[in-house]
Amino acid sequence: MSKLGTGDYKTVNGYVNGKIRALTESNRTFEALYGFMFSERENIMAERSEGHRVVSTTYGECRDDIERLAERLKPLTSDIAHGAVVGLYMDNSLEWIKAFWAILECGFSPLLMNLRLDDDRLTAVLKENDVKLVISDGKKFDCAITLSYDDIANATETATDKSEWADEIIVMSSGTSEKVKLCVYSGENFVYQIRDSARIIAGSKQIKKHYRNRLKLLVFLPLYHIFGLAAMYMWFGFFSRTFVFLKDIRPETILYTIKRHKVTHIFAVPLFWNKVYNEFWKKIKERGEKTVEKCRKGLRIAKKTGSKTFSKLAFGEVRDNIFGDSVKFMITGGGAISPDVIAFFNAIGYHLTNGYGMSEVGITSVDLSRRPKKLNTGSVGKPFAHVNYSINENGELLVGGKSAATRIICGGEITELGGKPYNTHDLVKLHKGKYYMLGRRDDVIIGEDGENINPDYEESRISIAGAEEFCLLCLENGGAVKPTLLVRVNRYVSESRLKEIKHTAESELVRIGLAGTVGSVMFTSEPLVGEDEFKPNRRRIAERIANGSMSISVDTEVSAERFGDELYAKMRGLFAAALNKDESEITDNAHFFFDLAGTSLDYFTLINSVRNEFGVEFPVSDKGSLSTVSEFCDFIRK
Repeated sequence: MSKLGTGDYKTVNGYVNGKIRALTESNRTFEALYGFMFSERENIMAERSEGHRVVSTTYGECRDDIERLAERLKPLTSDIAHGAVVGLYMDNSLEWIKAFWAILECGFSPLLMNLRLDDDRLTAVLKENDVKLVISDGKKFDCAITLSYDDIANATETATDKSEWADEIIVMSSGTSEKVKLCVYSGENFVYQIRDSARIIAGSKQIKKHYRNRLKLLVFLPLYHIFGLAAMYMWFGFFSRTFVFLKDIRPETILYTIKRHKVTHIFAVPLFWNKVYNEFWKKIKERGEKTVEKCRKGLRIAKKTGSKTFSKLAFGEVRDNIFGDSVKFMITGGGAISPDVIAFFNAIGYHLTNGYGMSEVGITSVDLSRRPKKLNTGSVGKPFAHVNYSINENGELLVGGKSAATRIICGGEITELGGKPYNTHDLVKLHKGKYYMLGRRDDVIIGEDGENINPDYEESRISIAGAEEFCLLCLENGGAVKPTLLVRVNRYVSESRLKEIKHTAESELVRIGLAGTVGSVMFTSEPLVGEDEFKPNRRRIAERIANGSMSISVDTEVSAERFGDELYAKMRGLFAAALNKDESEITDNAHFFFDLAGTSLDYFTLINSVRNEFGVEFPVSDKGSLSTVSEFCDFIRK
């Protein structure tokens, strides 16, 4: 590494230590952080794809835009008191970052509004905290002023006077409970979080690895979330590394962006890793049992030996089909993850580690083990240098330290933390100096025999082939509230396949010792994780089932019949679209060519539509034989 920042450094550690030393000697404010973060003007800050072009922005260009934005924001906020809270409601973008710093520079505390929360709760937060201004992506809010980013950027009046920077930001909780918590952080809190990130760099060879002399982090996590703000943005932005922005979060866009931009670092929640993992096995199984067994054998060898050389040689094709070879370091956090999923990524030649943090305390630990065998245990490692962990008599993790929030506001009540231990209500165990997350105390389910069931932990032990998602929760069944395993299946699943899935689920409950505790296995075809969520919210799922907005079934025959009706209706619609006909003209046994006068081009359109809708690949030999709605449905259900 030749030129990493201002001045020549022979090593990454030398560069990091020099910059951290200067930060430590500063006044430890957000203004100081800003100065250090944007000091290396020529470094590439952001990349994004625009058609066939890759558009880059330097740290210097971004800083100039922030200064101009602040100059235009000041006249628009002349009636708002210095130190007031200003809402920021925007999706991930370079503009979000510019607005964030411009708000601070104008003397206001940015409230990072959680886009995953519903309007009612957001409105309540704005009123409770007397927020008079929200900067948004165009969405209007019930407050005195709502400005879009373009309103500010295109304003003609400017003010160049230097105002005193604000030194607090406010992070919203993720909304898994009814009450929204606001977590207030000072610049000094984030200085300690960044100092702790430097300890990670010193302790892990993998995190500082570049690809072709560049380090690029995928901007996947929301910037308003503590994981995205602290670990994704602040850690890497302080050291002037490159952020790669996504056009959208469709799976194909994510994979394309990672490969095209040669992304080196990916931080994501378990839901992301689970989807990649499940999609891999789905494709492998389509290639036959021999391929499945060959792959399983290779994974067993890789896990047993922990040899990175073997992994890179044996699974090169697998990596090519997932992220490619540029990715060097990955972190999962924000929820429980199965050790099997972590072990898979490490076995195929990547480096996936587990971390821990909360909106209230920031990012507080990451497993820095170098050997895959230790990473695969799922530990979140040891607390960072400026963080203290302890476990109370109920097995809950208490977190304190200089990097945690200074105070928490909830329903108008203020709790001053001041470095004091904060009860996370996360259940943990300590083993050989490392911490393991077992789940949330408030998610614990009481079984019929009085046994406490930790759903996060138990779910991580369950594997159900054919299930899209599953979760343990309490549902009313026969007038009594009983622990239930709710399984999401493909809405077009066949009756025989549904019975197989149910048998597998019941067998898994027996294997982990919950057969007598969990009352039943039920099915749904609706997503358990909403578009506005990172993980299943058991309370909300139970509410949806109770009010009828989510349908479930315990009867495989009834379920399959309902799902089958949906499949036929969907297929008739695809036939009609390909043939440019009304759906009423499409009968289940009408021949595509002879009865419906379809052409080869129409058939090709249909095949593509079915492939995109169901993810089913059609063997060449079957292309001419599948000619009716019924035949297509039978093929898909198999």
